[in-house]
Amino acid sequence: MFIKISPSRLSLSFESLGGKETSGCKRCFWLQENLNAKGKPIWKRPYSVMPGLPVAVDLKLKDYYDGFRKSGGLPPELKKEKDCNNLILWPNQKKLDDYRWPNRLIKNGGLGFVDSKLDSELHGGVDEVLMTNDGEKKLVVADYKTRADPPVFNDPRPNIPDTVEYNRNQLNIYAFLLQELGWPVENYGFLIYYYPKNIKDNGDLEWDTQLEKMDIDINSAKKIWEDVINLIRGPCPVPGVSARKFCDWCKDFTYP
Repeated sequence: MFIKISPSRLSLSFESLGGKETSGCKRCFWLQENLNAKGKPIWKRPYSVMPGLPVAVDLKLKDYYDGFRKSGGLPPELKKEKDCNNLILWPNQKKLDDYRWPNRLIKNGGLGFVDSKLDSELHGGVDEVLMTNDGEKKLVVADYKTRADPPVFNDPRPNIPDTVEYNRNQLNIYAFLLQELGWPVENYGFLIYYYPKNIKDNGDLEWDTQLEKMDIDINSAKKIWEDVINLIRGPCPVPGVSARKFCDWCKDFTYP
């Protein structure tokens, strides 16, 4: 069975990240990715509708960055950062549009790579790509993140999931896909956080930003993909053995 999967879908298989428990569950993931006799998932974890505001902000950010791409400059929140001194926005607008989210959902495009040995395709969509302004012209993956408040790194609270590690996995996968498609890729990427700062008297919302440089591990992305495909094709995980011991979502679902 050929398997096509995206970074957002495979994230359900992560039961822990950065040494912290997540809401992921290998059993939930397996039940959702394997099909019954009617060609439907055996069971799907209930999910909420994606909020419209973050999606709208994401699209506006793409337009905002594209304006600077046309002029050949960097947005001020990047220009002020030392880590961006030797970088420009990737000038290949046409190719970037093909690789972006949500264009990959609308068109038959996106970042996709088929591994014939795995009999699988890893497929996703990037937010932004920068490029080193030198002879090597390596690509640097960047992901916008909108939040209600500033990001907290290495949060000591055990009940707070490590979203940074989840986001790092996303960057790893996008860099891996770009490399497999033949592009030279840098060994780091960026998370660009946007969060509300203030509302002016005229109603305008001010945003604050935080740039985080992340090391890229392409080998990690490849291993995650292989592990997930092997998980899907293997037997249904057993709670407490090959899956988390207690999951509120699938605990009452009996299979087989």
